[in-house]
Amino acid sequence: MTARPISAERYRKPASAAVALALLLAMVVAAGCIGCMLSPTGCIEPGYVADRDITIVKVTPDGSLSWYKVIDTGGDDSADDIIATNDSGFVLSARLSDPNRQFGRYPYLIKLSKDGNFVWNRSIYEFNCESAALVKNQNGEIITVSGNLLCRFDPNGELISNITLNAVNSGDAITITNSGEIIIAGIAEEIRPITKEEFIAGGRSEGFWEQLCGNISPSANPYCGGTRVEIYAVATKVDSNDHVVWSRSLKQYGFTQSPVSIIELKDNQGYLVKVINQSLQWNSVRLDINGNFINLTPELYVDREGNKVLQHPINNTSPVITQTEGGGFISAGFPGSTQFLEAFLYHRGTAGNLRIVKISPEGYQEWYKPVPGVTANRVKKIIQTSDGGYAILCENDKFSSTK
Repeated sequence: MTARPISAERYRKPASAAVALALLLAMVVAAGCIGCMLSPTGCIEPGYVADRDITIVKVTPDGSLSWYKVIDTGGDDSADDIIATNDSGFVLSARLSDPNRQFGRYPYLIKLSKDGNFVWNRSIYEFNCESAALVKNQNGEIITVSGNLLCRFDPNGELISNITLNAVNSGDAITITNSGEIIIAGIAEEIRPITKEEFIAGGRSEGFWEQLCGNISPSANPYCGGTRVEIYAVATKVDSNDHVVWSRSLKQYGFTQSPVSIIELKDNQGYLVKVINQSLQWNSVRLDINGNFINLTPELYVDREGNKVLQHPINNTSPVITQTEGGGFISAGFPGSTQFLEAFLYHRGTAGNLRIVKISPEGYQEWYKPVPGVTANRVKKIIQTSDGGYAILCENDKFSSTK
């Protein structure tokens, strides 16, 4: 774990950033149209330039629209996460376009009030922090994890600390416990020597192996035949002082993909990690309070007691789904060609194409509603708010062209 020193030069923030973003953060109602079609791997027409906006949507407990805001710098803007703050507002992590700066797109934290009004924004690139997964603790501190960087900010977005976590190469999901400890689920890497069997299986001859390694003892140069990087899922606990308490590998259980979420179970029962196995099947992996493996279940929907809730995905839900305080589920997405909602569209969105669906604790649909006026084609996250309503973080790619 490496602490990064903070110099006055690195701490300096661009003076114009807050003013520029405040002018661009406005309520927008816009109609879309079908444009450049994309494949899952990219645009199939030449000349495509990414041109995304960020949209935050707030709805009431029954799914009625309260407000929505669009963040548009005029370039390619993307969002990573959103959390509710202690004052019922919101903080989101984003990458905003700035053609006047060297790298074009920079990480920001952006604060909105409970009514969707702009409060502040912070460029966090100067602190070696990234736009990433977010949590907050009981003191209102905002904590981000991206790659192996963990950064803490106070409720006003001022940096408290930033560290490098040696136990994690890529932290992709984060939660905070009732005692203020941070649990990170992500990917770790292990570099090891290639064995003779792997060397030959890769199409090289045994004679070539002997030429490279035959006269070398393994202890003298274990990497004579080359190296192999193995990637595996990992869960790591960090205490309130940013010290690693434990780190647990899920490699031996066949999980080599990055987890998408981790939650703390109630009544001190441990943690639940949602991750895909090598057969591309969803699993909920249960760990005890010390991060030790207990069991897994091939179920996507598990409550905070670790019990299976839904036996299979429910119609009209998307992969973006969150359990509500009442034990049900809330999901957002776009109508597609199947009975399920899509989290992402490969074409321009149209006004009103966003849908929200509420599922009961028993797995039955309670309501299904369109969100009027909002134009988006990607849903990133949905959270429940303190008033019982919901906030949805979206993106809208307008698919601009250089032609």
